[in-house]
Amino acid sequence: MVACNVCGGACTKVDALDLNRSCDIGKGQVFSNSGIMVEYVYCHDCGFCFAPEFGNWQQEGFAHKIYNEDYLLVDPDYIEVRPSANAKMLSQYFGFAKKQIRHLDYGGGSGRLVTLLLESEWDSTSFDPYGQLTEATMPDGSYNLITAYEVFEHAADVNGLAHVLANLIEPSGLILFSTLVSDEHIFPNKPLNWWYAAPRNGHISLFSRKSLKLLGEKVGLNFFSFSENLHAYYKNVPPWAQALMKDCTAQNTPIELQKSKMNNLNKNFNQLAQTRYGPMLYNRFDKYVGGSIAAYGEFSEGEAAMFGQLVSAGSLVIEAGANIGAHTVHLAQLVGEQGAIYAFEPQRVVFQTLCANLSLNQLVNVTARQQGLGRSLGEMVLPNVDPRIENNFGGLSLLQAGQGEKVAIVTIDSLALPRCDLIKVDVEGMEEEVLAGALNTIAQFRPTLYLENDRVEKSASLIRFLQSLNYKIWWHLSPLFNPNNFAKNSTNIFGSIVSINILCQPAESAKPVNGLREILDANEQWNRPA
Repeated sequence: MVACNVCGGACTKVDALDLNRSCDIGKGQVFSNSGIMVEYVYCHDCGFCFAPEFGNWQQEGFAHKIYNEDYLLVDPDYIEVRPSANAKMLSQYFGFAKKQIRHLDYGGGSGRLVTLLLESEWDSTSFDPYGQLTEATMPDGSYNLITAYEVFEHAADVNGLAHVLANLIEPSGLILFSTLVSDEHIFPNKPLNWWYAAPRNGHISLFSRKSLKLLGEKVGLNFFSFSENLHAYYKNVPPWAQALMKDCTAQNTPIELQKSKMNNLNKNFNQLAQTRYGPMLYNRFDKYVGGSIAAYGEFSEGEAAMFGQLVSAGSLVIEAGANIGAHTVHLAQLVGEQGAIYAFEPQRVVFQTLCANLSLNQLVNVTARQQGLGRSLGEMVLPNVDPRIENNFGGLSLLQAGQGEKVAIVTIDSLALPRCDLIKVDVEGMEEEVLAGALNTIAQFRPTLYLENDRVEKSASLIRFLQSLNYKIWWHLSPLFNPNNFAKNSTNIFGSIVSINILCQPAESAKPVNGLREILDANEQWNRPA
């Protein structure tokens, strides 16, 4: 029996995850399964969930297997997106008192947050003990503000982390840290399906609010929670933080979420932007679609350019997985009022945003349906996802069954369409299921198919299925960063990330495709020919 690292209670195994599982599991794994399974255990007393074997790893093990040159692929946001957002938040809430603050960013990675704060004349220092082949030198002195963004979930020795922070913070100081709490996400005797449980990202310690509170108490710190992701430890609240934490007492009465200034900010998840194709509402907590619209006024413009070659006025298009309509709006403009778009999006809140964007752009040629498309008629369950917490909302799959909202599944064949020119499918691993429910439509109209194909484990089967339908197939890769973006923003927040899709044309009418690699072997990958 394993004892809990936080409270000493009895822990039982909750699941075993492949070492290469990353946070974007809903979008498709970045790396193929390693075959190395990592066991997670769960404490029934405090709700702490962790992977015990990492407690035996040496520093070089983490540096070689997790925090190596490929780490950027599983967490691209740590380079610029998170540091920029955190710098803005600190300046917004504590910038007025920066002359009174001595700040340490613990686990600061490349030091980008501190660089940004130094530019604004903060007294700020960065220290990162993780991912180094040699032990980093601990900073001298004490601090009255310590930030530890995305640190706690990476700690194998959570007690050691708490002791270090408690020793570095001044008696009147604030430790501000972020980690998603596992309440209502992890349950004993149920699979560990939570996206945040990701060994390849280094997420090896998953906290409940109760376990965070107990951990702080062990080193003489009070605990305070702003939201599911942002929390604080303190001994005495410094004067410059009292306004923000006015409802927090010496007895550690946490601010109720609805009363917190931080949560009031989090509630406003929808924002409006002017984009290349018109006004668009987006979720500012969405990592990819929303993040791209916010930064660039467009999303995956390479795909949009491709659609301009695939459809024309009067075309009929089926879009499976329309999300908020980032491509739906453009497609509707391309086909005009003589054409038609049938847009399917099963996530209720996302679907509501889709409908808002169709209305904002005065589009009357789109039929939007809050349904999933599949092999046969039926129902599936979508996990409940809070739109006020950062996530990849376009990466949610109907394959992730469990507790949540029921959604109807229909087939493309059941629509009995008069024609069909393009079927666009982005449904997170269910592409083959959608096409299996469209066999009559495909046989009758032989439409062009444009499909996401970023799941390594599903790619070969999908390609063989398409070949059996007598289609020719090409890889189409669309970088998320477009240097000629609508917003004229030259900062690349996505690195080398691309949307991985395939263009499929009926073999009997296929036209030459320049610049794309044709798929001849079902076993090849987008980044590795067979």
